[in-house]
Formats: sequence, structure tokens, C-alpha cells
Amino acid sequence: MPKLDLLLTAELENLTNLRPSGPDYEWSFRVKCTNCHEENPGWISFNAVEEEEIPNSRGTANLNMKCKSCKTQTNATILKDSFKAYTSDSGKPQKIATIETRGLDFIDWKPTHGQTWIAEGAESGTTFDDIEFEEGERDWVGYDEKGACAVGVTDIKAGPSPHSDHDSAIRDTPAEHLYIRAISTTSPTTKRHPNIAIGLKTGHETLLTRTPIQILTFLREASNVLLIGDASVFDAARGEYIQRTKMFNGEDALDGRVPQEPREYQRRNQLHPDVRRRAGLDHLNEQPTVENHETLDRVISGEDVGTEGWRRDAHKNLPGFKLLYQRFPAADWFIMVDDDSYVLLENMQSQISSLNASKPYYFGQGNDFIGCDGVKEVGEGPVFAQGGAGIIVSSGALKAMMAVVDDCIVKYHECYAGDIRTGLCLRDAGVRISWELNGFHSIPPNKEFDFSMTPCERPIVFHHVLPIQMQKMHELEQINKGNVTMGQSFNTFSWECDEQILKGEGGVHLGENGIMGKCEKECRNHPDCSTWSFRGNNCSMSEFPSPIVSTNGSTSGVIYERYSC
Repeated sequence: MPKLDLLLTAELENLTNLRPSGPDYEWSFRVKCTNCHEENPGWISFNAVEEEEIPNSRGTANLNMKCKSCKTQTNATILKDSFKAYTSDSGKPQKIATIETRGLDFIDWKPTHGQTWIAEGAESGTTFDDIEFEEGERDWVGYDEKGACAVGVTDIKAGPSPHSDHDSAIRDTPAEHLYIRAISTTSPTTKRHPNIAIGLKTGHETLLTRTPIQILTFLREASNVLLIGDASVFDAARGEYIQRTKMFNGEDALDGRVPQEPREYQRRNQLHPDVRRRAGLDHLNEQPTVENHETLDRVISGEDVGTEGWRRDAHKNLPGFKLLYQRFPAADWFIMVDDDSYVLLENMQSQISSLNASKPYYFGQGNDFIGCDGVKEVGEGPVFAQGGAGIIVSSGALKAMMAVVDDCIVKYHECYAGDIRTGLCLRDAGVRISWELNGFHSIPPNKEFDFSMTPCERPIVFHHVLPIQMQKMHELEQINKGNVTMGQSFNTFSWECDEQILKGEGGVHLGENGIMGKCEKECRNHPDCSTWSFRGNNCSMSEFPSPIVSTNGSTSGVIYERYSC
């Protein structure tokens, strides 16, 4: 049965060892069904002492409930031996309990009115056994007579995180790295691709500038989606998801407070207001667009290395895959991408359809590395799938990885990249990268893209994709009912190559007085030629469109119908 750790955060003033009064403490949660993704109306509460028989089972659980929408039987149990006291005074999360759950997502928590907590004075050792939070409140204040000082608990919060058997992982890892948050969604518009689960990594600096267009395009075609980020992303992501659900379902009420956009959003916001509105984000503060944004051709690899989201990114992959496996146990295939990636789900579906998901498959754009796991030279370590271009694993591979993932989180904590950690962990599970699939690309089909491949290839993922490119790609999918080829991609994005020069290989010398019109004619006379470049007095021809280079006094052209499937 899947397990979740309940992580607590609070600001403690002159207190330590904060904990519930006992195992009979009534925990209050908001939950939703993992089968139909309907949220249960109202709060539910249960404790670790009272047990009920699970219907049609010999087992027992602290909570048994049937989903009111799809009638799925769900249950949850708080492990009695998992209780721990909260000792931090910095507001960082710590595990205080572990919950076994089947069929439930825990999406919110509150301190239960009428239930008490216990703590000790940090210096005096005075026991406070009557800490009680009023309904709707998350703060408590008191006075320590022995220590002659005020005491208090401020902004107490709790939420689920992937279970780890290693307390050292929680002690030694910065808490903000471990406080992975995810929002599971089911698109109410299509509910397609139920066999695929998508993990979308993001950070609080980029959440509102990148994910809206993904929500409006390929994510609307998906049934199972997780937004994976740090603690600050959780609040923003939840606010975004609530608004998106309202937009799609026509719901009138919102539950929970929506946070304001911090300065990082203002600085990097490049979305047109209409895109924000259609993505359901117009409730958030509208901010001016970034200066000189017309010069930003695309997101450059390494551009965001200074952001907190980038620094925390390496800590998201392994817990993220663990969350995907726990949230969507019925999925056959799992894919993890970045918040500037575009996934062509129909193309992915067509390529995986002939494969047996119970076998251990691991797909992506293969890369070598140095610097992790003692690897000092290229080729010493296992080939790993580059994260932004998409990491696809079968249920068989992920099941194998789950047996070692907790060890991997600790073992590879110092490795600088999450996709490398994933490759190392899969290797430890006996899974190596496979080559049956192609179509993983680390850049979009723009002027830097090398189209030297068959025009009939069907791409699966493009990375570093701008919002306008995502919209164009989505339109292309709609026109072709999802069956998009590289030839169609080139013809659609060839507008990005206007007034640019194509670099060709080989060529025909036209002489001192050569005319560039002859170059195009020579290309048309060769049935395999699709692009030509006239440079000086030389005509270069190529079978495939190549990356663009700019040269004074040159021109080029493309015979579009030649590069087609």
C-alpha cells in the first residue's frame, strides 16, 4: 500500500518538540479520489487508534470511505509507530507521521479545533500540554513563567510528501529540496491517454510564465498530470489548478487563498494577458512584460541557473517519479518533462503502442556525463536520458526503480542533475536506456535545429519551447489529428528561418558570373535536394534543412515540398 509522510512546518518561539497530544489525536484533511479525481466535499477526520474493517478484506484501516462520484472504496491508516516531534524553529518541514493510503490524495490539512498539542520550553523545559488552535487559526501564543518569556506557534501547516525510510535523508538534505509538492489533475475536456502519466517539473520563478500555455495545449489532452515543484510552488500551483478547474467545469466557488506573484514573476513574465486569462490565471496580479523581450529568441540552456527553481531541480526527479507511481498506479507509461517542454502525446502513443509496458523500458535523448558517482571520464557512467527532452519509463522500469529509490535519494544527493540521478537509480535497479523510440529533441524546430533526418519521423518532445511555438505546435497537432511529422514541423516553423541563410554540404561551382537563380534550378534538377545556398559564386545543396548561419552577400532557399513525408 502506498505511503505518504506528513511534513509539518511552523515557526516556534522558545518552544521545541511540538507534537499531537497522543495517538487518539483527530487529524483533519481534505481528500480526493485518485480514480476519478473528484474532491470529497468538506473535511474528513480520523485518528490512529480507532480501526474499521476494510470492506471485502480481512484488513482494517483508520479511515474507510467510498467516493461519492465513482463509488471507489478508499482507505487510510496512520502508522502508530511513525509519530515524531517537530523540533525546528526555522519553519522548515519535518516528518511527524506516516500514512498508508489507498485511493486517496491528501490535498490540504488543518489543526483540528478542540484537539491539543504538546511542546516543551526550549530553555526552561516547561511542559505545555494545552496548546489548542481555534477554528480557522494556525497560531497559538502563551507565556513560560519558569523561563520568563513569551512562547508561541506561528503559521502551522502540514502536507504529504513521498515516504522515505531514511530519516537521514530528511535531516541531511535542505528541507526546501525535499518538500516536493505535486498537484494531480484530470483534464475534464478529453480524458485521453489514460495509460500515460505526466510529471511536469517547474519552480516558483517560472510557474506563471511557462505552464499556462502548456495547460492550454498538450496538457488538455492528458488524463494524468502532476505539477512537481518546491514548497513555494505548491501554493501557487494549487491556486492555478483551482482556477483552471473552475474555467473548465464552470464552477462558481474557489477553495483556498491564492498567493500573490513575487518579484521573480514580475521580472520574467512574458505571457500575453489573453493567454493568462484563457489559462485561468487572470486572478493573479497582472505584471508588466520583461524589457527587451523581443530579443529573447528562446530559453537558453543554463539561462535560469541563478533561480531557486533551477538549484532545486536536481532534487525533484526521483521523488517526482515516486509520486507519479503512487498517484497513478494504473498507468503503463510515465514521462517527466520541464516547464518549457512540449509533448506530442499522439506521437508518443503511436510509438509505445507496440511495446509491453510491464517490461523495463527507459527512453530519452541519450547523454554521457562526468562528475557524479565518481565518473571522471565520458563513457565511464551509464548513458542517461536528458531531462528537458523527456524521460519516458515503463511501469515495469518504474516498479523496479521503486525498490531502490529511497536509497538513491540519499546515495546520489550530491549529484548535480536530476536526470543523471534518474539514470543512475535506474541502473541500480538493473534498467539501462533503450533505443526503440526516437523523437526526443533538446531544442525546438527553429533556426538552430538540425533537420538532417527523415521527414517522416514523428517527434515526441521538444525542449526550450517558447509559448508562441507551443501554440503553433498545438495548432499543427489539431490540423493533423495529432499525427505530426518532422516535415510538417519544418514547414510550420519555417517562418522562423525567413531571411536567414541555410548551411549546405558539398556544392556546384557556378563560376565568376554565376547567377543565384541557377542555384535554385540546380537544386530542383536533383530530386534529393531540398535546400540550397548561394554563397559568393558557389551553390551548396542539401537533402535536409540545416542549422542557420548568417553570411553577408549570400542567399538561400527551400523547396518545401521536397522535405515532406
